[in-house]
Amino acid sequence: MKALVLSTLIVGASNVHGAVLTFASTKTSGKLRSVVSAQLASHYQSESKWALAQQAWLDAIASATRRGFYDRDAVATFHLNLAMCSFFLGDRDQALDHLNHARQAARVAETSDFRLLEARLSRRDDPGHALALMRDGVRREPENSAILYEFCSIALDGPDPAEALPAAEMLKHCDLTDKSFQLLAADLAERSKHWVLARRELERLAELDPKNPAVYKRLIAVLEILGDVAGAKAVAIASAKQVPGELIVWQHLLDIYDKSGQIRSARLVCRFLMRKWAHSRWHRFKYAELLATGGSLNKADSVLASFDGERREADESRALWRVASLAGARREALARIRYVRSVQPFDFDLELDYGYALADAEGPAQATEHFYNLSLQTRFHRRALHALAHMAVRERNPAAVLAAWRRASDIAPDDAYALREYCRALVETGQGAKAIALCRVKLDIFGEDQAFGEFFAWLSTAVGRFKETERFCAENLDRYSNSWQLLESGATCAGYSGTLMSFLDAIPRSTFYVAYHDDVQRLYTVMRIACVAHAEHALYHRFLIGDGLQDDHPWMRVFAVHQDSVAGHATDPAKLAIPPGQSQSAERLYEGSRYAEMIEDRHVPFFQAMTQDDIELVLDGNERSGRTIHIFSKFEQQRGGSELHALDLAERLQAYARVELWAPGSCHASFTQHGRVRSVDSWAGDLPAPGGIVVLVGLYFDLGPWLADISPSRVIALYNTFEAPKCVLRIESIYKWTNVRIELLYCSQMMMDEMGLPGLFEPSPTDLVAFKPASEKPDVFTIGRHSRDVVEKHHPDDAKVYRAIGRRGGRSILLGGLSMCETFGEIDGLDLRPATSQGITAFLQELSCFYYRTGTWVEPWGRVVIEALACGLPVVAHRLGGYAEIIKHGENGFLFDTADEAIAYIELLADNPDLRSAMSRNARLSSECIVGETAMRRLAAFYLFEPHKLRDRAYYTSKSLIADTLMSAKLIDRHASVQAAECSVF
Repeated sequence: MKALVLSTLIVGASNVHGAVLTFASTKTSGKLRSVVSAQLASHYQSESKWALAQQAWLDAIASATRRGFYDRDAVATFHLNLAMCSFFLGDRDQALDHLNHARQAARVAETSDFRLLEARLSRRDDPGHALALMRDGVRREPENSAILYEFCSIALDGPDPAEALPAAEMLKHCDLTDKSFQLLAADLAERSKHWVLARRELERLAELDPKNPAVYKRLIAVLEILGDVAGAKAVAIASAKQVPGELIVWQHLLDIYDKSGQIRSARLVCRFLMRKWAHSRWHRFKYAELLATGGSLNKADSVLASFDGERREADESRALWRVASLAGARREALARIRYVRSVQPFDFDLELDYGYALADAEGPAQATEHFYNLSLQTRFHRRALHALAHMAVRERNPAAVLAAWRRASDIAPDDAYALREYCRALVETGQGAKAIALCRVKLDIFGEDQAFGEFFAWLSTAVGRFKETERFCAENLDRYSNSWQLLESGATCAGYSGTLMSFLDAIPRSTFYVAYHDDVQRLYTVMRIACVAHAEHALYHRFLIGDGLQDDHPWMRVFAVHQDSVAGHATDPAKLAIPPGQSQSAERLYEGSRYAEMIEDRHVPFFQAMTQDDIELVLDGNERSGRTIHIFSKFEQQRGGSELHALDLAERLQAYARVELWAPGSCHASFTQHGRVRSVDSWAGDLPAPGGIVVLVGLYFDLGPWLADISPSRVIALYNTFEAPKCVLRIESIYKWTNVRIELLYCSQMMMDEMGLPGLFEPSPTDLVAFKPASEKPDVFTIGRHSRDVVEKHHPDDAKVYRAIGRRGGRSILLGGLSMCETFGEIDGLDLRPATSQGITAFLQELSCFYYRTGTWVEPWGRVVIEALACGLPVVAHRLGGYAEIIKHGENGFLFDTADEAIAYIELLADNPDLRSAMSRNARLSSECIVGETAMRRLAAFYLFEPHKLRDRAYYTSKSLIADTLMSAKLIDRHASVQAAECSVF
């Protein structure tokens, strides 16, 4: 009773010092004195007076250990508290000593306070043990806030911060208003790269601490990663209200607008920051660059002309040529940078920029000499060596590319970029085994370099090591943040191995976030790989996708995880815009989207209904007309499909109109010879004359605001590559610049079905004079194919086909097959050769049958198949591809699903010469129907007829007038007319 009174006196006293003196003057037993000292120590401890508490605990231990009053558990508890005091006083060794004394009492060693202190003391030297202690502590006491906090804090610096996310959620529920708890939860979400959760935690933290500018900075940085433009704008506005002087948030918003391609919004924010930071030269330069990117070089120059005060010649001179380059004024940029070089001392970065400006304006050959001299002048600076290799790449010289990257890699063995490009060049020259061996040796050295790890995944796929690549990708997806390359490579290899479902199922949900339009294209590519394997449903509800992107690309909604999901748990499917099981991934991606309003389709049914007599009227009426047709292609490959298409189209149309060939930027030197192709340079006045027809052979290259200066009467665009997300954005830009609806052409019906926007089918023209049947057939039954030398153009199961041919004594010749050396191995009769664009006709004439199947790549059209048909070759091809539309099974070839079916069809051809002869004749006839003179005249008429004169009777014969009337009454089904037009070619 006396002990209780005295302890109450001490703890409740307002004058603790006086109470201690009173207690010291009394005669008390050792046990009573121990109890009172412990109460006093606890009081000091509660007020964080660690030194006083330490002395009181020492008194308690001294009193408790007097003869006759020893209590083992009590003393252990006192030592535990002494250890805690020593820890907070910074004496770690003494804390460990007291903790070891406390460990002697089993009951004390099992307490949560003991585990908590042991974890704190071992955290520095043995974080794994500390984490294990707290993990066990959370399991035992899931509502102990101190243990939850320590567990989260230790995990924050551990190998897997995401492990503590559930604990952080429990910690917040202990006190929803504790800012330190909320801050720790946000730290964990950010460190574990769970950006949607991080966003939510930081938004809650902003509510708890609205005047803290650091929270807004972190929140908008997360939104930048997620690409949430609307959310970032809202945060910037909230920051301006709560912390008016904080402008870093607006700088982040500028970066987000810039990355997302919203140039106008970026300009507005940059102009706002220029006013706020009047001293900032960087923002002045940035504003000028944004003006130039939007096509306003004169306005950009006016901004640069406004500089006053202290001048920094290097910065201003760099800006002079950079804005010209961004505006697409290549020759002006070169002239400006030449001036800068003449008035400034040597500057390495300036010399690099000059070399690239020289390449853009005059070609890579001139730039190569400059970079070579620069490399000597700088004692082989690695960036100068890189530039030399880049020029070889522009010239499309594989041997020079290989030599340049080998030199760069040998001179700088620690240059991961040079090594990657050297290995890529090895693959492109048929030395994949050497490349993979070299890359694997360096993988441990450059393993932390995400770009190198992603390249290794690509390389391993390119040489056909599918199982190894799939395993590497699965093991490293958590290591490399948001690595689309690993996802794409792993999905490709798993698709070949037949394990795509298991590979995709092993990827945690919300691992990937689609932030910007480039990410949309990567998701589209992965989706197409999955579609080939009929496994696209394995991608449903897996990706974090911004609402704005889902509005732009509605097909993505089925792949999106709902933004309210937590820590990777799947969303409730009922909240999704597209119910489960209803996929838009397979076809008609953009049907009914806002892009449909930018497409001109009113003339499509009329043109489809025109008879051949109508076509001739159109062509006759346009002979020697004053109309000009401007045909655009990238013209970067001498034998590229789009380039050949553009050249052939120009040749066919020049009899009816003036035709000009244009490249939107610098192109291959072989096309600029004799002025055959001109490059756009709006500043120099190199633009098509206003009022003509603009034809875009492909939607895969960038154009510019200079299209507005052309004022075209029509814009016709061919969609011939699987880049639907990028293509619709280009359609939007073209419509914005020209205010003319785009007329779409598709290289196959398959492409039209997938895109979902209206248009017409246009086959790639083929020269039927150059490609013709051989006069003599080969003595040995020979199958063959040709394509680019990349692994996705082949299928591993093709090895079964080639073995079957070899067993029969036949031959298989593959142009562009070196990439499959390792996958196919040694097969009798198999001849793998490098890809080539020369002598294709002679090669085809050596064959008895053309065989074609691709892997994860799907051919949009397959020009090589048409060329084979033109040479009178029966075609045995997989039914997945645009070319399948022109192969009539059993007449001009066979369509198969499996390798066994392909073998059966090839053996049927090998054993039946008469069947081969009949199919050969049908093959030639079908090619003539598709790309013969009649078909090509119809194609030419489309470019020449005038949609606004569709109801002019001069355009039509009496038969088509009836069709016109029916069209006006909307009694003809468009889809049926498309099918009828396709069938008519046979």
